[in-house]
Amino acid sequence: MNTFTAILLGIVQGLTEFLPISSSGHLVIFQEFLGMNDLEESHLLFDTFLHIGTLISIFLVYGKDVWNLVKAFFELLRDIGNRRRIADVSPSRKMLFLLIVATIPAVVVGFAFKDAIEALFKSVEFVAVALLVTGFLLWLTSKLISGTKEEKDTKYSNALMIGFFQCAALMPGISRSGSTIVGGLLNGLKKEFAVKFSFLMSVPAIMGAAVLQIPDLVRQGFNSEETIPILAGTLAAAITGFVAIKFLIALLNKGKFYLFSYYCWAVGGVLLLYGLFR
Repeated sequence: MNTFTAILLGIVQGLTEFLPISSSGHLVIFQEFLGMNDLEESHLLFDTFLHIGTLISIFLVYGKDVWNLVKAFFELLRDIGNRRRIADVSPSRKMLFLLIVATIPAVVVGFAFKDAIEALFKSVEFVAVALLVTGFLLWLTSKLISGTKEEKDTKYSNALMIGFFQCAALMPGISRSGSTIVGGLLNGLKKEFAVKFSFLMSVPAIMGAAVLQIPDLVRQGFNSEETIPILAGTLAAAITGFVAIKFLIALLNKGKFYLFSYYCWAVGGVLLLYGLFR
């Protein structure tokens, strides 16, 4: 892989990971039309670093929140070790608990239906229909009124429901950011908090995906000639991811989040016709 290709893929990763257009769906599209079926197998280390790049972009935007969550996690472990009461929770610990609850559904469903979900990545027709569904979810935001809930007001039942929305995004073509933001709005979350909660939810998801690749990375080994392309792709993913998050927040605040629905409908429609008549 040359540096130009690495940067291009980094840009695509940074944009599709956070814009509500489904990164997994676009992966299937690239595999189908650009002959990239062996990308993950032959460039596993590169794929892992692209995920690290998107993590960096989240840390750049929500660095203070991430740091508070890390501190809350270790303070929680300390209190459990010392057998202290954890009934009275700080705002950061409350946020940590909310994120844990929201992550559980995707973990359970992901492991229980791993093979079935992976099979969907081979179906262009499924991705087309899923993109049409994503478009509907995004269009729905134009009809929703922003709620008022922030960390202190959000119930664990709200977090669980948002977690179920994230489950849908395990399927290629369903946007993770789009579905979880819609889930947050449906549960009465304030727009700004719905976006923040959605992206903070992605941290364990992205980190988990990277950790699961470690055994394969060890077996694959490392080619020193890939160092420059890997670093270039990672930087591109981090920069475009940062821009994408900022752009998404601004668009949602202006009430124009639904504009992405037209893109999803257009791509989904073309892909559906391609799948039916190829």
